[in-house]
Amino acid sequence: MIATPVLTPRLRTGLGLLSLWAAGLSAHLAVAETAARWDGSSGWFVEASAGVSIVPGGDLTLNGVRYEAEFKNGLLFHGAIGRRWSDQWSTELEFFYRSNEADSLVSPQGALKGGDLASTNVMFNVTYTLADRWSLASIRPYVGLGAGVMQEVDVDLTGFGPEEFSARGDFIYQWLVGLQRAVGANGQVYLEGRAIAAGKPSLESSTGPRRLVAEYDTWSLLAGLRWSF
Repeated sequence: MIATPVLTPRLRTGLGLLSLWAAGLSAHLAVAETAARWDGSSGWFVEASAGVSIVPGGDLTLNGVRYEAEFKNGLLFHGAIGRRWSDQWSTELEFFYRSNEADSLVSPQGALKGGDLASTNVMFNVTYTLADRWSLASIRPYVGLGAGVMQEVDVDLTGFGPEEFSARGDFIYQWLVGLQRAVGANGQVYLEGRAIAAGKPSLESSTGPRRLVAEYDTWSLLAGLRWSF
């Protein structure tokens, strides 16, 4: 037969302290759980994506001769690191590379055989994600603006033998719209469209004193993964 324990004053005091400790621990865990949920909508993230680079109209002017340029759709690769300040606002620093091959380069004086337009860019973006009430099937839309510099833009021409024109440090800006959906506790997948412009940068030739002016207005459609930590 198991004896019934006797609740001595010292044992009652110990049980009371244990109950207070358990209550405090429960309150602490509840606060930590709330904080963890908040951290789920803020903090650092990295992202990577790839997509299609589109040049709707990128005419080139070489030594005063204007060439109507048509470019094929090309590829774009993108990576970024950023911080989410709340459930809706975030900022990021990104790098991307894009390249488009020339389909035709025609002027009244004749045509060039071909070439390509490529650039590497560093930009700072601010994005705003619409509130949950605008979501559909857990998909949330977002919009953003960005500005930065073209680390390098170059145009390779093959009309007069191989010749490369390049420039560095030109100002560039963009706007973007996208759709995103959470995947697990830390991931997001997204689909995004962008319009990027840099005006008319002036590029220097690699073989002589000639200069080329390129109209740099591009579109992009890309898909990627964002991971919070």
